Amino acid sequence: MRKLVLVVLVAFSTAVFAENYVVINEHYIEVTADAKKEVVPDNIYLKIVLKEGDYKNRTLAELENDLATVLKTSGVNVEKSLKLKDLSSNFTKKFLGRKANVEQEYSLLLHDTKTLMLVIKSLDGAGFSNFDIERLEYSDIEKCKSEVRIEAMKNAAKKASELAEAIGQKAGRAIYIHESGTSYSSPRNVMMSYRSKAVDTMEESAMPVLDFEPIKVSATVLVRFEIK
Repeated sequence: MRKLVLVVLVAFSTAVFAENYVVINEHYIEVTADAKKEVVPDNIYLKIVLKEGDYKNRTLAELENDLATVLKTSGVNVEKSLKLKDLSSNFTKKFLGRKANVEQEYSLLLHDTKTLMLVIKSLDGAGFSNFDIERLEYSDIEKCKSEVRIEAMKNAAKKASELAEAIGQKAGRAIYIHESGTSYSSPRNVMMSYRSKAVDTMEESAMPVLDFEPIKVSATVLVRFEIK
């Protein structure tokens, strides 16, 4: 048993030494490269809150029906795009014998700013005021991240070749790759200033064009290439 353990330890030490030897004595060039890409958000989430206390003599069910009607007139597929997020009520008031202040929160998914403008105009016109842009996303963000990582690797290979050729050599195969990180920044969640009385009376063709800041995707890699 002791001999077996000794053999294993010797084999392991030899393997570690060999690995370190290759890394230390390998002739390589090390480069850092990045890549960036901007994409336009195509998933716009609008938060809408209906609260009975904000509307006199109108139940939550009535408000919900009115909301669905308003959205349909703006060309929204309510069954597909409108999701119920939360249902809450003030049970303390109800327990004390006063009317509960019931509210519901919805998430409305839209895909372009033109529809968003129409929806906000319609909501304002119908007296719905408790809504805001919740978040902005790009539907194929994972594919975009992959493309940016690949582009960063290509940039690293190009940089290594240029540096090696400058001293009369060539960059060979990659012997080490480290991805420093892939990140993306979402646009700021800012409600637009066009929510005003002027917009309520504005014709659809004359409504201002809204452009969100693009989502910025970036990747950085550190790569070692053999020098031939």
